[in-house]
Amino acid sequence: IPAKSITILPMGVTLNLPKNLPSKEKDPTFIFVGRLCKMKGIDDAVKAFALIIKNFPRAKFWIVGDGEKEYVTYLKKLVREKKLINQVKFFGFVDEGKKFNLLAKAHILLHPSKREGWGLVVHEANSAGTPTVAYNSPGLRDVVKDGKNGLLCEENTPKEMSKKAIELLKNKSLYQKLQ
Repeated sequence: IPAKSITILPMGVTLNLPKNLPSKEKDPTFIFVGRLCKMKGIDDAVKAFALIIKNFPRAKFWIVGDGEKEYVTYLKKLVREKKLINQVKFFGFVDEGKKFNLLAKAHILLHPSKREGWGLVVHEANSAGTPTVAYNSPGLRDVVKDGKNGLLCEENTPKEMSKKAIELLKNKSLYQKLQ
């Protein structure tokens, strides 16, 4: 394609960050933000969190968004089965202000989507100082630059996601770099 026929458009996002971002939570806090549907792989994030909590017993996981009722019911059942009721909180749909507040307070965005059109929430999390651990899937690999604004999983499994998240929390200099 001739260069004169190519137009690069800026990212289509307006960031409505609060004037003063809140501090990170005292305990390690993970977050998922998006539509709650099977393709987003939130059940893998719950399974990864069940492994993470073995290293960080005081950790929390926030699930933000609304979606398919059957899938949300399945996720809540999975949380009960994994005995994570006290560590996992479902926020449902929240407004933009609350979303950025939660993103700023969380330590890591978990994004196990099987495929993504773009992964806008990665930019939103980054703008709030929160790096991402994501599956290496179409769309996410385009927005998560491994070792720059987050970490990509070598295998798209809950075990690998938990490994990357634990590695990131334990490596303070890497965490600060990715923030």
